[in-house]
Amino acid sequence: MASSASPISGHGHGDVPPTPRLFRGHTESVMSVAWFPDGRKLISGSTDNTVRIWDVESGEQVGAPLEGHSRNVAAVAVSRDGSLLASAGFDHAVRLWDAKSGGALVRVLDSEEFDWVMAVDFSADGKRVAFGSFNWMVRVLVCDDGMPACAPIRCRGQVQAVQYSPNGAHLAAVAKSLYIFDANSGDPTFTRSGGTSEDWSALVWSRDSSQLIAAKRHNGVRTWNAAYYGPILPIINSLSLSPNGKHLAIGTAVRETESVTIADVGTGKSVASFRHSESVRRVAYAPRHPLIATAGDLSVHVWPTTSSGGGEESEEADKEADEVDANVKLSTIVPVRPQLTIVILQSGKVSYYMLRVPFFCRPKFYGYRGSPRRY
Repeated sequence: MASSASPISGHGHGDVPPTPRLFRGHTESVMSVAWFPDGRKLISGSTDNTVRIWDVESGEQVGAPLEGHSRNVAAVAVSRDGSLLASAGFDHAVRLWDAKSGGALVRVLDSEEFDWVMAVDFSADGKRVAFGSFNWMVRVLVCDDGMPACAPIRCRGQVQAVQYSPNGAHLAAVAKSLYIFDANSGDPTFTRSGGTSEDWSALVWSRDSSQLIAAKRHNGVRTWNAAYYGPILPIINSLSLSPNGKHLAIGTAVRETESVTIADVGTGKSVASFRHSESVRRVAYAPRHPLIATAGDLSVHVWPTTSSGGGEESEEADKEADEVDANVKLSTIVPVRPQLTIVILQSGKVSYYMLRVPFFCRPKFYGYRGSPRRY
């Protein structure tokens, strides 16, 4: 029986977010989720070793599960034109599927050298697929023949996420350090260390490719839990920006609470949060529709959103999804924990600065007997 999610009210607002629609079919935990470009379908990967395609309107699975992986499917991606699907996981393989035919296998890219693959993404033109592995490597292969598009890129630490910029010029990755590479040559153009003991864990580009947000796995919000006799460190697993760039979805996991926090980018305030029964591994805003997909337990969760973060979508918010608000400035985020690094790419020059955005921990989630302790 699939697990269900219980919504939590937006912090400081008192409103109750809507109940998600649950897309059931996987027999084990869902590790990854990605939208088709038109927002009408979803793809998910699971520890049951399968990939599944979902019709968003009906909530039904499209066709049979896509099978072939022998171990957990940790990452999935859809090409920008919606013609190709990619899945990757712990069996040292990346599989390409034909989306138009309903998931016919196109090519298997596998090698013992790949190790566990934790992240995958298509280039903007759909001709290349990039993936990051536990063996500290980022590889870029040509979709048509599976040949390397550039030399393997060695990172510092296990690669947790990779993502091409929407304009196709850059490829970002996070491990022990945050990296930006030239999308064509694979040459590094920016590196930012996470420190000696901290990993970067998630990243997301703005739609206009001018900004990149990356998060550290242990983000600095520390509370004490008497039951475990140790600090609880909220772990950031995934980030996603709304299509208009106004909201940041933060997928997290700690021992007692696994949730998604929706933060207003302009003010830094939390506008909603949703709880799962297991770790939230992936969070993804729909490209055109007022929806957020999350992965973590046995189901894919699809939440309706608004311009304020929860509830029924307004016509204005739906129209805004087709445009990036030029007035949204990530630099206006209120300086509270946890840390996120924002990298700004302007006129070909890379610069960075540190900001803090909120992870709002409620007393009933943290501490003992309802009393949080922050450090």
